[in-house]
Amino acid sequence: MKKLFVPIVALATMCLFTNCQKDETAPEITIPGDALTIDLGDATAALKGVTAKDDKDGDVTSSLKVTAGLDYVGVGTLTYSVEDKAGNVATKTRPVTIKPDKLFGQYVLTQTDTSGSSSYPVIVDKDPDVSTVNVLVTNIYNNTTKWIFAGDGKTMELKPIKTYMLDEGTGDAGTVTTSLKYAIIDGKYRIFSGTYSIDWEQSLDESYTLTFK
Repeated sequence: MKKLFVPIVALATMCLFTNCQKDETAPEITIPGDALTIDLGDATAALKGVTAKDDKDGDVTSSLKVTAGLDYVGVGTLTYSVEDKAGNVATKTRPVTIKPDKLFGQYVLTQTDTSGSSSYPVIVDKDPDVSTVNVLVTNIYNNTTKWIFAGDGKTMELKPIKTYMLDEGTGDAGTVTTSLKYAIIDGKYRIFSGTYSIDWEQSLDESYTLTFK
């Protein structure tokens, strides 16, 4: 018994001086107070200036990750996460504006409905007149169409700046609804599909499937 008593006393004494209590305190994340505008998917820019400290492990900034929000085009929210050695996890959110610039470029658009399909080149580009999250889609029906990106995940609703289109031949007005989907294709963000519909006031509605290449 004497041989066992000494190690037990030594362990108790060591815990007394080193605080053997279980670590249940999560790290603290500190986020700069300035407004943040970044490119789509840019985790490096999202993490700039963000720090994390733990009461046991010290500076754990290198373990910080952005766990949600990088694929949102427009005004959204980033979620940061960090874990200490004891497994305690801290999360914190931050408002962000994400630009759609990485989706800009030349595409071949194929528009399909029940009567068939047609293909023509389009350009997705920045709208310099409005804001960083607006785009120009050029050559839709041989016109320049302005749309505003707004969405989350990898599906975006594009709301026309003019919420209707006018058939110059009949004078009929219609409400336009459009959505696009994008993904990382061959290492780059690209729009690849979508839908386009017109709810006419006087005539039959139109609905199209869009494919971008």
